[in-house]
Amino acid sequence: MTTELLLTPVGAGKTASVLNFLLEALNQQPALAFPRVWVLLPNNRQETMFRQRLIEHPAAHRVVFNVEFFDFYQLYERLLDMAGKPQRQLDHTARYRLLRSLLGRLQNQLQVYGQIAQTPGFVDNVASFIYELKQNLVEPDAFANAATTPKDHDLATIYRAYQNTLQDYHLVDREGEGWLALGELEDNPAIAADVHLLLVDGFDQFNPLQARLLARLSAHVGRALVTLPTIPGREETVGRRFRRARQQLEIAHEEYEVPLTIHEDLTGYTFDRHPALNNWLERSFLAGVQPHPSAGCLALIETPDPANEVNAVLRQVKRRLLVDGCQPDDIILAVRDWARYGGYLAQGARTYGLPIALHYGEALAHNPAIIALMNLLELAKFDFRRRRLIDVLRSPYFAVPARTPARPGAGLPPMPALKTAPRAGSTKCV
Repeated sequence: MTTELLLTPVGAGKTASVLNFLLEALNQQPALAFPRVWVLLPNNRQETMFRQRLIEHPAAHRVVFNVEFFDFYQLYERLLDMAGKPQRQLDHTARYRLLRSLLGRLQNQLQVYGQIAQTPGFVDNVASFIYELKQNLVEPDAFANAATTPKDHDLATIYRAYQNTLQDYHLVDREGEGWLALGELEDNPAIAADVHLLLVDGFDQFNPLQARLLARLSAHVGRALVTLPTIPGREETVGRRFRRARQQLEIAHEEYEVPLTIHEDLTGYTFDRHPALNNWLERSFLAGVQPHPSAGCLALIETPDPANEVNAVLRQVKRRLLVDGCQPDDIILAVRDWARYGGYLAQGARTYGLPIALHYGEALAHNPAIIALMNLLELAKFDFRRRRLIDVLRSPYFAVPARTPARPGAGLPPMPALKTAPRAGSTKCV
């Protein structure tokens, strides 16, 4: 089949075009009660927004059947399930422990990295590097043959040992699952043959593995539409990433001899956005641009650190709610780095009394109950030091039934009785 590639400027309504395309395709197939549609999106947030826009679309029904949503990793898993070859995938923690164990065994064989082989930073870098190799479809033997320096040879040794271990124990990592899914698509033309429409939206780059899988999958499904942003006349500067994504798709489709039809929609930005925002999207990062009045829709806040930055923004939000009469659902806060800003947002919302709904919860490691549990588990590691032991016994998250009530002046308050008594001498988490 043919893949249709839709190129539009950033913020010019790609998702709206995809929704119209989806609804048109569903309405044009009356013979099929529920045509199967796959929608490929980068993350859960965009999936949620896509679902919401689909439900609220004036031409859509309140309920739409047989439309499935994936990111690339979920798509890999689904394709292998359809092929009858589900895999046991390593999660992040197990993969990290595996790499650390391998590096410990290979430490004496590494010429350059032997001294730092088991440090957390090196393990993280090796884990990311292996994923990068797999995303570019570089196999261990190919990388070993291309190695020229002692550093390269060390990395090739680690990569080969890691991949051999996965194969020996019949395990895959998330990028390796993509390798297997691509192989099944190449060998079995019946996979996903009952998918009538494949929609790929929200991406601005593709690695070689993703591009090849899309090209091969497009040959199986009834129809495929991929959207990409473009910036006409600025392909070598701010639009370089978009141009590379297009090139990856073109190379993959040419390799598999799948036709790729390119449509360019350069009509401009949507009219439901403030003109000053459209002007900002169109002219940002250009040299020699004349200033344009923001008409109050754009403001710049400069602060010395993320904490002050979040507090300044939340004060503006509070003012909007109290003075301007805005509703909480009318305001959205978007951050680039959730790990850096999420904690400040949660803390600031409590400080200013804002009804905030966080897209991601706080890290489990910051939960007081988990912190108390980790302190309990580390007692033996530090030989039951007095201060640590007293902190655990005083923690409101634990009840120790074997402990007698504290004598007056002993410094430890009596623990409340448990409704369900555990075994004597045990420690129960409540």
